[in-house]
Amino acid sequence: ISVVGNFFVLDISGPPAGPVVGSGSFSGGSSFVPAGQASSEFLSLWYDVEQQRFCVLSSSSSRNEPTCFPVSPLLSGVWHHILMTYQPPKRPMLSRKATLTLFVDGRPIEAEVKVDSVNLPPTARVHIGAPNPVLASSGIVRGALPSWELGPTLLLSVMLGLRDAT
Repeated sequence: ISVVGNFFVLDISGPPAGPVVGSGSFSGGSSFVPAGQASSEFLSLWYDVEQQRFCVLSSSSSRNEPTCFPVSPLLSGVWHHILMTYQPPKRPMLSRKATLTLFVDGRPIEAEVKVDSVNLPPTARVHIGAPNPVLASSGIVRGALPSWELGPTLLLSVMLGLRDAT
């Protein structure tokens, strides 16, 4: 890929803590939420073009640093199928780590990633192609937001097995 920046694949965040205000500064005339009024709960997945790997960050991370999957180069000009599974801790009292597994074009990336579990409310919002306002204004993720095309998208709240992902 000859572009620099980050492709934001998925960001799930809690609803704003205060009222949504703004003058429609985002495309399409939609409102925005000031960083001071947005929920701090989120789980974000993006592809770092320069480092050629997927990274994930949850609001529960104590270091505020993303956890990254192994290097997984993507070919430019080719559609890719991306599937992420999130498995919360089996025993929340004993472990705070959730497991993320990522599949690209039907093949699992070599390693599962453990991230601090995040407790999202049922009213959580999904951002596809852009980070949530809290993450965008934090400076954790740097670089441009290159344009990219999104194909059919399916969000499920059911458990998928390894065979379901291929």
